Amino acid sequence: MELSGNNRRLDWRRIVAIAHASRDYLGHWYDSADDLMALIHDPWVGGRPMMPDGLPVLDRVPGSPNAYVATGHGMLGITLAPVSGKAMADYITTGRRPASLAAFRADRFPGLLAHRRTSPGDRVRPGAGPAPGGSAAGGAEAPAG
Repeated sequence: MELSGNNRRLDWRRIVAIAHASRDYLGHWYDSADDLMALIHDPWVGGRPMMPDGLPVLDRVPGSPNAYVATGHGMLGITLAPVSGKAMADYITTGRRPASLAAFRADRFPGLLAHRRTSPGDRVRPGAGPAPGGSAAGGAEAPAG
């Protein structure tokens, strides 16, 4: 992974480095860096979804009772997919956020949920404050769980 700002520049030096590192696992599949241009037909550059604190967001989409988000895994998306998927499946099927997802709430970024509305599927706790471990945007009641 390269942290070089928001750009779409293709850097063949990175492709060569990745190809070279793959030889330990894939064997000797090319002879020289020049061979790679002929072997790699459609190289591409894409952004890695990352959050400012380095942790992914695994949560319900604000204002949408049936939409969820699991993003921001950076370069660990494939590695973390099984555990993220299991936790999100539990959240979606039960309607309750598993304790294991507390650190991955979207509302840890105050501006991200500035216009959050409580959706019909949320379990809300009456009272003045947010649910434990969370925050309520704009002083609204926060979903429990």
